[in-house]
Amino acid sequence: MPRDSTKPKKFPACDRCKHKRVLCHPTAPGSGLSCPRCTELGVACTTTPVVRRKPVRKSNSNSEEPAPPEAPTLPLASSELPIASTSSTPYELALVAASYGLAPPEHFSIDTLSPSLLRTLIERDFQRLPQLQHPIIVPPINALNAALRRTAWVPSLLPPSTRAFAACVVALTALQSIDPAILGPGPVPASFEELGSRGSVDWASFGLRRERACRSLRREAFKAAMASDVLLVATEENAATCCMLDILDLGFGDFPTSRSRPWSGAYLSHVQVLASAQEEDQGMRDDKVRWSSYLMEECMRSLYSSTPINFSPEQELLLRGSDVPSLDETLKLLEERPLGEKQIVFEVVRAYSVGTTSLARRIRAGVTGAYAKGRPLDHATTMALIDDLDTLGAVEQATLRRIEHIRPPVASNLFPPLSISAGRTHMTNPDVFAYVLDLIGHLMCMGHSAVVLELHVDLQRRAKPLPPVSSPVEARAREREDVLRKQLADMAVTAARTVGRGLERLPCLSHITHFRCIRIARFASILLDDASAMGGLLTPENARALQS
Repeated sequence: MPRDSTKPKKFPACDRCKHKRVLCHPTAPGSGLSCPRCTELGVACTTTPVVRRKPVRKSNSNSEEPAPPEAPTLPLASSELPIASTSSTPYELALVAASYGLAPPEHFSIDTLSPSLLRTLIERDFQRLPQLQHPIIVPPINALNAALRRTAWVPSLLPPSTRAFAACVVALTALQSIDPAILGPGPVPASFEELGSRGSVDWASFGLRRERACRSLRREAFKAAMASDVLLVATEENAATCCMLDILDLGFGDFPTSRSRPWSGAYLSHVQVLASAQEEDQGMRDDKVRWSSYLMEECMRSLYSSTPINFSPEQELLLRGSDVPSLDETLKLLEERPLGEKQIVFEVVRAYSVGTTSLARRIRAGVTGAYAKGRPLDHATTMALIDDLDTLGAVEQATLRRIEHIRPPVASNLFPPLSISAGRTHMTNPDVFAYVLDLIGHLMCMGHSAVVLELHVDLQRRAKPLPPVSSPVEARAREREDVLRKQLADMAVTAARTVGRGLERLPCLSHITHFRCIRIARFASILLDDASAMGGLLTPENARALQS
C-alpha cells in the first residue's frame, strides 16, 4: 500500500523519553509545550537537536574521499545527558554549539535565548532562588510571566523597564542554570535533584563553564537598566530591578559602582515611596517578618563590603514596624517556653533581625564608621556593644538548639525540589518544615557572625600602629583595650564555628551563590589564627568548621 504523502512527519522524542526508552508524544519544536509524560512529572521537556553527517561520496576511481571530521563530542554517562531547549528557530545555533562542545557566544543576550529556555529560566529555575521570597519581587515576577506569555516569550517586545527586569531575572537565574546553552562544553546533569544528590561534584567546573555567559548576561542587565527609567520612576517593578542589580553589582565586582551602591539606594528609595502610599498592614507593609530579615541581609552586605548602611531608621520602621520585642525579652521567652514548641522559632525571627540591624548601626556609629574609626576607642560604648552581642549570641544559640530538637530527620539537598523551595506545600510536610527551619538557622548563623566580625576586625586594626605609652593613664587604657580585644577574639572564633555550622546545612546552594555577602575566607583566617596562637593545634571544633 503506498505511503500517504499527506501524513504529517512525527516530531523527535524528547530527551527524557529517549533516555527512559518509553513512547513519547512530542510537541512541535519551539512551541514551548511539554510532552504528556514530562507534564505529568513536572519536569522541563527538552529535545537535543541531532545533526546528521552527510553520506560518504565516492570518486570516479572508486576511492573513498575522507568524510568531514566529526564535531567533537564528550563521552557522557547515562545520568549526564545534555539538556537543550526545544527549538527549530535561529536560537538553535547556540544549542547546537553547546551540544558539540563549543563555548557560548561572547555577547550572550536574552534575545538570543530560545523561548523555551527563557521560559524555563523565568518560570521554573527562578523559583529556586532565595530572591523569590523577597516581598518586593513577588508581584513583578508574576506580572513578567503574564507579559511574556502575551508576547510568545519574545523579550524584545516588552517595554524597556520590563525588559530590564527580565534581563535581571535571567542574569541571576543563569548562575544556577544547568542548560548546555549557558554551561558550555562538558557533562550536564539530567536534573537539579540529581546534581544535589551526587556526592562528588566538581562545583568549580560548573561555575567556570558558565562564567562567560553569566558575565555577558549581567552586563546586558545593566545596559538595559540604564536605557530605561528604573532609577527614576518608583514602581514595584523598578524597585525589584534595582534590588537585583545591586546583588549583581556588589556580589561579582564586574562594575565600578560596587562601592557606592547606587542601585541599592534607588531600590530602597522606591520602596519608601511605595510603602508611604499604603496603609499599615496593607500591601508591602503587611509582611513585616520578611522585611525585617531582608533588611538585615542588606545590613550584612554593607558590613562585609565596608559600605554605609544604605537605609535609614525611618525606612526600617516603615517596613518592619515598631512593635518588636527587645533581645532580652526574646531570650527570656526562649528560656521559658518548652523546648519542643515549634511556633516560638518563627516568633523570634523578627526580633533577632531587628536586633542585629540595630547593633550594626550602633557599631558603625560608635566604633567602625567613617567618623568613629579615626577617633580614640570609646571603652564604655565598646563594652555595652559586647554585652549586647552576648545577648544576641544567646538568642542565636537558643534558637539553633530548638531547631535541632524539632527539625524532622530529613536529608538536606543543595537543590531542593520546586515544591519545597517555592513553598508550595503545606507546612505539615516534613521536607518543607525542615527547609524552612534550615532557612531560619542560616539567618541566625550569619547575622550574629557579621556584627561580631565587624567589631573584631576594627579592634585588631586599632592594635597595630600604637606608639609606646607615655603615662600610667594611657597604660591602663591600653590594658582595657587589650581585654576588650581578647573578648572579641574569643567571640570571633565562636562566630566562625557557627558560620561553619551554617554552611553544613545550607537551605540551598543559591544562598551562597546569590548573596555573596558571607566572607568565608575571613572566618577561616580567624580559625587558623586561633590555631597558631595555640601552637599550631587545631581543635576538633575548628577543624570541623574549616572542613565545612
